[in-house]
Amino acid sequence: MNTDTAASPLYQNLQLKKEQLPEIEQIDFEPVAPKYIWILRMRFLYAPIVPALIYVFADMYMSTFWWITAGYAAILVLLWIVQTLGFKRKGYAVREHDVNYRTGWFFRSTTSIPFNRIQHCELDRGPLERLFDLSTLKIFTAGGSGSDISIPGLQPEVAQQLRSFIIKTAATHEEN
Repeated sequence: MNTDTAASPLYQNLQLKKEQLPEIEQIDFEPVAPKYIWILRMRFLYAPIVPALIYVFADMYMSTFWWITAGYAAILVLLWIVQTLGFKRKGYAVREHDVNYRTGWFFRSTTSIPFNRIQHCELDRGPLERLFDLSTLKIFTAGGSGSDISIPGLQPEVAQQLRSFIIKTAATHEEN
């Protein structure tokens, strides 16, 4: 074992105490555009159309099938509520050294990507996003798809500014 590296003043790896760790809750997250909730709701409504039609036709021919239809409707209402509460938590933050995205109400997730791990960014605008004049910023990392993030519900100008800033800053961090 080479102890010269460990004793070298050029290399240090000091342990941090729990009190010295920065808290991610202190980040001020920017919310996504309020009209993004309508895209979520439209996707939510057209996704269950086929199962709903199956239940309706089955209910016509089987009089005891009503309870399945009622249960299905109750689940849809519950999911609608959870989706609305989760929307209020969606947000992003750009700091000196990283990009952060949080989402979820019941299952909460916060992802932080340091600029030196970013491979590339792209803007995405599907049909519903174009209808509501919104964009999604996708950030890809060297760590694979599990560490990538997509920030939906951004105004196109904001998404373009973020993309340009992230690409420029990631290139600067790569050089250092």
